[in-house]
Amino acid sequence: MPPKPATPTDVFRLPISNLQAKGDYTAIFEIGAHDRPVHLLLDTGSSSLAINVHDVVSKDLEQTTYLEHLSYGSNPAGFTGPVVNTSLTMTEGDNTPEAGLATVNVTLIPPAAGQPFGTADGIMGLAYAPLNTFTDIGIKSAAWAYKAIGTPTKKETVNLPSYFTHLETTGVVANKFAFYTHRSRIHYGTDTPDTDPLNHGEVVFGAGAEETDLYEGDFQAAQIVHDAYYNTHMIAVYVGDQRIEVPDSFAGTPSNSIIDTGTNGIAVPAAVYTQMLAAFAEISPKFRAAISDTNLVRTAADLDGWPDVTVELHGTDAPVRLTIPPQNYWQLNAHEDGSASFTIFSFSAPFILGLPLLNGYYTVFDRSAADGLGVVKFASIKRPTQATI
Repeated sequence: MPPKPATPTDVFRLPISNLQAKGDYTAIFEIGAHDRPVHLLLDTGSSSLAINVHDVVSKDLEQTTYLEHLSYGSNPAGFTGPVVNTSLTMTEGDNTPEAGLATVNVTLIPPAAGQPFGTADGIMGLAYAPLNTFTDIGIKSAAWAYKAIGTPTKKETVNLPSYFTHLETTGVVANKFAFYTHRSRIHYGTDTPDTDPLNHGEVVFGAGAEETDLYEGDFQAAQIVHDAYYNTHMIAVYVGDQRIEVPDSFAGTPSNSIIDTGTNGIAVPAAVYTQMLAAFAEISPKFRAAISDTNLVRTAADLDGWPDVTVELHGTDAPVRLTIPPQNYWQLNAHEDGSASFTIFSFSAPFILGLPLLNGYYTVFDRSAADGLGVVKFASIKRPTQATI
């Protein structure tokens, strides 16, 4: 059915789960005239809407002349898919209201790309600006890509808005959204991970601080310094009380850190990662050994004495200090019952602050603040009582 007309006062709280994308979070949307449900990974580190739907002759999908090149997940080399137009609707579970876009650009993930998002059907990028390249080839791109029909008449680079940007600019929701999560890996500590509350959460479109049942205490607001990704400026990182200075900038990046819901770890530039390992070892040699051999950590008792890791970011009024406790940077029962995963890893640059940071906070991406540049607000989440992290 076509989405109902909506106003920016509408708020949509959608259930999310980390089961389909193996740790990252997906929500269910409905695509096309037949309201086909699709699980889409929600990713602030990208901007594309890409789905494994290949029936290009269906009346649900209207062909365009665009192609998009993407590189995601298990296919880092990337792939190119045709862009189609269709409707995409979000609902609040089995309840009304529902809203969405009657016409939205969807990139079809080609069959040769496999399943880059686990068993999820695709990805919904929530970044500000287009981060991938769209090309107008002048002819119907799906017919050309899948059936070799026609010959491209041009090759022109174009920009197309992301899904959330389209939602906001057309007045469906206010220009903010929020995440409520508990884990960065699937929790296998119960016999029923599908129903384990730790493997579920919520995404809120169109609101943030208004949803008071999801958090407690006051918010801290980290400043967004560039609006390609949710780019932040990190001042320092702490292992316990040990302060580690971080580079102010990295070549080729607009800031030294980003906040990314589509990364289930904390990515740290190699030189800083080496200093963090040394700081863990200074607190206890067994900590450094456990990072190398995760079999040494199995239960909550094994985390006794591990320090908090704290990141310090530029805030709107004062520096913001956000804590990652050991039960978040270590994920117990992560691959099977009794296993553990250390989620801080060495990377090139910049810092990528992923789910282990967000798991401790109700996180609001308020794109309307700071004259449109935005802020990311953090308040302590209210934990479920049915299970232990």
